Amino acid sequence: MTEARTSILAALRENRPKGEADLVLEDIAIQYEDPFVSFSAMMKKNGGLVVAMDSAYSAVADFANRCGPDGVLLEGELAVAENAAIWIPFRDEAERARPFLAETLAVIVRRADIVSNMAQAYARIGTGELPGYGVFMAGPSKTADIAQCLVIGAHGPIEFVTYLV
Repeated sequence: MTEARTSILAALRENRPKGEADLVLEDIAIQYEDPFVSFSAMMKKNGGLVVAMDSAYSAVADFANRCGPDGVLLEGELAVAENAAIWIPFRDEAERARPFLAETLAVIVRRADIVSNMAQAYARIGTGELPGYGVFMAGPSKTADIAQCLVIGAHGPIEFVTYLV
């Protein structure tokens, strides 16, 4: 925790109304009994596809058959059940454009790396356990104008496949 952050939080605690307890995000954040089921349902709502596989090898084979040369296959470090966001880290600048330029993006994530909520996801990223630069993606790219005309694929992939292994 930075010194500035520590002093700001201390000032807020000192000046809060009397009788209020400290708010602990983990106490109010959503928790799912089965994050896999919740993640899969949310990804479907987002317009993505979830494919359960026994191994990463099986996922790569399915990707080759399903997506062909128009697809990009990446590894996600963690997934979030509450919004189907997947943390895709970038270890160098050359990787950054890949998920946004592909027509089909496929991401392999281990089932064990599904967390219930964003607070848990940021806690894992903030520990240094995962690469600190990356992006959360939660399905195919979508945008709409004031006339409510939905365009899929304008800023990223048209199709989003998640392989849970």
